[in-house]
Amino acid sequence: MRHLRKRGIVTKQRLLRSGKAIGGIPFTRGPLQHLLRNRFYVGEVMFKDEILPGGQPAILDRELFDAVQAKLNAQVRSHKERRFTGEAILAGRLFDDSGHLVRSIAKGRLWLSEIVANPTISVEPPEMPASFAPILGF
Repeated sequence: MRHLRKRGIVTKQRLLRSGKAIGGIPFTRGPLQHLLRNRFYVGEVMFKDEILPGGQPAILDRELFDAVQAKLNAQVRSHKERRFTGEAILAGRLFDDSGHLVRSIAKGRLWLSEIVANPTISVEPPEMPASFAPILGF
């Protein structure tokens, strides 16, 4: 996406009946993936979850299209694995004013936004680096 931004390539801009213009913005992951998965470029169409030959000629080589699909599928799997594995970034690093370790509560895959201090775990908070003091206002 960075390459597209450097070249000034943006989404299609459309003018609504109200006169408002929409689009014309840099590509993000969703619209770019939609564009790259479009079977129209290889002469096919999707109809009710079925791939059918289209009336248009292919403008993209089948091998290239399949290679792009394989790469996109690998990225989706990789993104989901990174998203659902591991602990929260701040786990074990937040303490309340009494020195109790603060933790998030997980319910299945859902992390609740409420943060609860656990008074059964009392640890001496680590020393804050001097470089953080101006950022935090100390």
